[in-house]
Amino acid sequence: MQKTNGNLLFSASDLVNFLECTNLTHLDLKNFDEKLKKAEDNAQTKLIQAKGIAHEKLFLAKLKSQHPESVIDIVAICPNREDQFAATEKAMQDGASIIYQASFRSGDFLGFADFLRRVEVPSKLGAYSYEVIDTKLSKSAKGKYLIQLCLYSDLLAKIQGTAPAYTYVVLGTGVEERFRLADYMHYFHTLRGRFLEFIKTNQAPYPTPCEKCDQCHWRDICNAKWDEDDQAK
Repeated sequence: MQKTNGNLLFSASDLVNFLECTNLTHLDLKNFDEKLKKAEDNAQTKLIQAKGIAHEKLFLAKLKSQHPESVIDIVAICPNREDQFAATEKAMQDGASIIYQASFRSGDFLGFADFLRRVEVPSKLGAYSYEVIDTKLSKSAKGKYLIQLCLYSDLLAKIQGTAPAYTYVVLGTGVEERFRLADYMHYFHTLRGRFLEFIKTNQAPYPTPCEKCDQCHWRDICNAKWDEDDQAK
């Protein structure tokens, strides 16, 4: 979540955070006005992040071996974030086989996909189009992964003029799982609508413990609230 020229822009992570904990979304919004103190990343979070990057790089190496002449690394050729959106579109127009670290922006949402893979399905780009691949450390796919991939695929469709039929998750085991997007897009659009409605009001919910707590940057605020309420009983 970021604010640019007074306008809020949201990412796939913001949608997933809202799905897991509405109080996290509330505090993210509140932080723009009050500058709340964030908890530091713990050692476990940093380790997971490092392993996730290593997994992603391993899959990138595999794709480079399969497509040695046509893998485009958007960040490598275009370090400036603002220029990466246009660079992604150009790589798509040029017909690259694989686009790594693709960036999208449309309306209130930004998307940063690990990989786009060319498929021979016609679109306004030509006789081909793209589908999204994401790498995850887990041994099985989770619902929140599909939320991310639905957003990326929705943003991708706006560029190529054709909705991709499938999206993919490369698990920590190395297995690549395929998902039919039509099975998930209705839920995604409903969730996105609920999220945008919440953004308008930002009514503070009571913090409820969830799986996100241990890695949440607002965990100290919630812990303090729970301690205060326990003492008041």
